[in-house]
Amino acid sequence: MGVLTIKAERKEFRGTYKDYTLASGNKAFQGGAIFFNPATSKVVSGANVAALGLQFLGYATQDVDATSADKNIQVNFIEEETWIWWDNGTGADAIAATDSGKMAYAFDDHTASILATGKSVLGRIRAVDTIKGVAIEKVRPGTSSLAANPTAPAFVANDSIPTDVVNGGMYSVPTTAAASTITLPAAAADGTVAYWLADGVANGHTVQYRDATGPTNLTTALTASKRHLVVVAKLGGKWTANAYVSP
Repeated sequence: MGVLTIKAERKEFRGTYKDYTLASGNKAFQGGAIFFNPATSKVVSGANVAALGLQFLGYATQDVDATSADKNIQVNFIEEETWIWWDNGTGADAIAATDSGKMAYAFDDHTASILATGKSVLGRIRAVDTIKGVAIEKVRPGTSSLAANPTAPAFVANDSIPTDVVNGGMYSVPTTAAASTITLPAAAADGTVAYWLADGVANGHTVQYRDATGPTNLTTALTASKRHLVVVAKLGGKWTANAYVSP
């Protein structure tokens, strides 16, 4: 898709309430917490949140029994949200319904992409529609209000290379097969701050962090079989990292 050559009208959703599909097997009660599942684009009640990657949306406005089948449910976001509808990319840039909850990137001045490389962050994908396009909640600079619990990519040849790092995200370091590195991507936006945590039982080999630009090592090879926390931040096109390893 090409950049705009004439003015264009932009569609927005702005509100505190929105309808979602409560997944079968759930029962929600008014005032109970509701969580979004990016894998299904449905929501679950607080009684069924024993899973990674779910995102807190708000609370149910009424009792809904979806024990035997999916049911519609209205969710109160607690605070007003504004989503902007963008045109969806094509080919490898296309955003799928199952990408809801992930970050979107600017392909041009009216088109969104799922690919991070060489692009700037637009915000969090909230909905995908074949007619309207992609609804995106923009990132609020300097906050982690859109952060979820993103999944770090698996190690390949003992190097984990995320395509993007979510501002405010908490990443669980994947299990290593040998002494390994995590390479922080050059494509991530300035102002990004995130947290990487490793379990000494799962990560029995050393893990070192580096900036893709260079690449430049940011930490030493962190001790094997120990828990560690690494805070990473990007400013001026460069990553920095601060690490602590358990005794």
